[in-house]
Amino acid sequence: MRGLGTQWIGEAGAFEAAKKDWMERVRYDLGESYLDLSHAVELVKRCSRTSIGEAAGQVLYRCEIWARPCKAEFEKAEGRR
Repeated sequence: MRGLGTQWIGEAGAFEAAKKDWMERVRYDLGESYLDLSHAVELVKRCSRTSIGEAAGQVLYRCEIWARPCKAEFEKAEGRR
């Protein structure tokens, strides 16, 4: 599934925006059980500069991610048999 973020000042913010878009799409299509990106597999990202010049010394970026959503596995609860 693909996530495409909005433009941000700096690559870190652009990557967070792409992750947020990915989670919103996953939740809409598959449900909240799949939206945790830490359980996804085959995560790849592409970030690139989107501004031509610098505005007040800042450069804008946009990131795109692709990942296959997966559910978290069940774990045995502590203190239970």
